[in-house]
Amino acid sequence: MTSIELKLEEFKAKKKGRRLSAENFGDVWSYATVFNNMNFIFANVLNESQNGASTSLYHMLLETCGPNNSFITFNWGTLLDRALTDSGGWTPQDGYGVSFASVLEGTWKKKISGKPQYKTNWKLLKLHGSVNWLVPYLGVNFQSLKYVSIVPESDRVFLYWHSSLPYPTHHGRWRGGYAPTCYGYYPPNIPGRLFNRAEISAGPGRVFVSHTLRLFSPFAESSDPGVPSSPLLITPVRQKKYEMYASTIGSLWKQAAENLQTADRIVIVGYSFPPTDVRALGLVRAALSKRRGDIDIEVVAPGVKEILGRIGDNTLSMAKTVTTFDMKFEQYLEHLSSRIPALMREAAAQSKEVQDWLKTLLGLSLATAEQRQAMHRAPRGRK
Repeated sequence: MTSIELKLEEFKAKKKGRRLSAENFGDVWSYATVFNNMNFIFANVLNESQNGASTSLYHMLLETCGPNNSFITFNWGTLLDRALTDSGGWTPQDGYGVSFASVLEGTWKKKISGKPQYKTNWKLLKLHGSVNWLVPYLGVNFQSLKYVSIVPESDRVFLYWHSSLPYPTHHGRWRGGYAPTCYGYYPPNIPGRLFNRAEISAGPGRVFVSHTLRLFSPFAESSDPGVPSSPLLITPVRQKKYEMYASTIGSLWKQAAENLQTADRIVIVGYSFPPTDVRALGLVRAALSKRRGDIDIEVVAPGVKEILGRIGDNTLSMAKTVTTFDMKFEQYLEHLSSRIPALMREAAAQSKEVQDWLKTLLGLSLATAEQRQAMHRAPRGRK
């Protein structure tokens, strides 16, 4: 990814003040096309791998969580999102910490249907975006070689949740058979009515022209209505593009900082703190610095010592305690499961809110058991 960017930067420098040669322009076309498709490839790999029944280790994780936990992730996938929804205590409407302009749930609507079955304060903060967060198509402009949006005046973000019915997409390439939050290679087009007319109109003295080179397709493809979209993903390059949709991404980072700085315990699972993500380490360092000696840190991952080295002794020394688990996520969940009764008793003794939470869970469990018994007691019809 970085090497492609470097090539495009080289061509941008060559282009200053003069036209590119035909050969250079052909190279630009190739590199820009690859770069423009990377987000779709990333999203497609995740959508295909997570498509199917909503069963994951995240369901087990939620059984160990209290009502005020927050989940901060750099992952683009949606398995945790679906597990949170399945729990009945979270909704994507406000659980992401993002204000969506519109939601595709069967049809495009202002808000997602339904409400949580019980109240929690769970927040899922996805600091590098998500495959089901959509924005107008992003790509490299072949003239300026800059990474831009086809609707540059809009900073709105849209949510794709689910649709079993066909929807307009790039060149009509809709494919069915996907679970909630998942879709085929191209995400849905965003209806033009969701934008101001000026945002999607050609500027003064300009017109839009649509032309598709039929180099690889033996037949003409349809042109579906709406604005083509891209998944909002902050990709793994050294220079993160936080300036695009800065209000949304910036708000998430601010919420993450606030959550970390008010936490009593921070559990870091599987995150390696790569050198390119200096901002992520800054979040942890700022939280520990603000409440020096008050926050317990747990780090869970195979090869955990290397991760501690990247975090640094100066940062870890500001924690109240540092506990390491040199193991996989599923092994850590087994460890937590064995400690659930003791952890719950300890938390309930310290917080009335946790006591109320446990009563809610008990009530839901009893209600579910009664429903199962009622089904067994129900009279069966004669054959």
